[in-house]
Amino acid sequence: MFCSMRKGFIEECRTMVGFDGAFIKGQHPGQLLSVVGIDANNGIGTRNGWVFITDKQKGLGQAIEALKPDVEHRHCVRHLHNNFKLTGHGSLALKHRLWAAAGSTTLPWWEAEMDNIMEIYAPAHAWPQDKPAIHWSRSHFTTGPKCDILLNNLCECFNSAILEARDKPIITMVEKIRTYLMLRVARQKESGSCIAQNAGGNRFQVTHMLGGQYAIYLNTHSCSCRKWDLCDIPCCHVMAVILRQQRSPMTYMNEVHRPIKPPLYHKQSGRPKKARTKPVDEIPKGATKLRRYGIVIHCSVCGGEGHNATNCGRANGNMGRGRGRGR
Repeated sequence: MFCSMRKGFIEECRTMVGFDGAFIKGQHPGQLLSVVGIDANNGIGTRNGWVFITDKQKGLGQAIEALKPDVEHRHCVRHLHNNFKLTGHGSLALKHRLWAAAGSTTLPWWEAEMDNIMEIYAPAHAWPQDKPAIHWSRSHFTTGPKCDILLNNLCECFNSAILEARDKPIITMVEKIRTYLMLRVARQKESGSCIAQNAGGNRFQVTHMLGGQYAIYLNTHSCSCRKWDLCDIPCCHVMAVILRQQRSPMTYMNEVHRPIKPPLYHKQSGRPKKARTKPVDEIPKGATKLRRYGIVIHCSVCGGEGHNATNCGRANGNMGRGRGRGR
């Protein structure tokens, strides 16, 4: 098991922890389990208990239930929505409403979004009824962890970063992962290569040891490299100034909205595929027509919604494939 946290982090901070597994490719098949956590710099308390987040993989859920039955366990909403689409609820309108229900922060808001799903398509409203909202909606999350993430991008990004290593023999793979983590920690400490000089009035000049000078304006949250200006996260030049003043980086950073990124694959059991599993709504290469979203199909046999004549149980053997009405 590998993780992007220093040793003992989980026991020390007891915060948000993501679990996932990835297939080892090449001539040495197997699975690589990973655990990645958000460090305390993101503002999560240290005495609020465990919070795990996984995809909808049944084995991980059963293991958490057996080992830590009293912890908060969240499900990745991206994987939840993929399962939602595979059961025939793939319209864009239903997607928006499901994500709105997951992102709602109050019970009345969540109930209103679920009512919207009912108005669009009743079977889609019934689908999540056996999936407790405490696992996938912010409206039901506890307030202790101080973290509202809905996606298991923690592990997805880590698995993406070690994609090349997963094609190597075991020893080589482990060494590549170790090197990646070592370099990642070194890059995070890049501010140690910057020398900050006070120019007065909360203005600083930062000189990088590898070349280049940068102007820092703390009052306006601006650096001449423009990274701080664009994303509101202090760059290495600003970090050199903050460390010189012995202040916390959180003083100079507003709350950042985490982007929603799709996972690189849909987790499946069994023999690994050579090609990735494509999402249901992905447009194939070379396509000349766009799919229609937000349209509820009607059966030409019984007039019901959500299916066509081919899948209608009332269609007889003399019916054409989806043409005409039954007699």
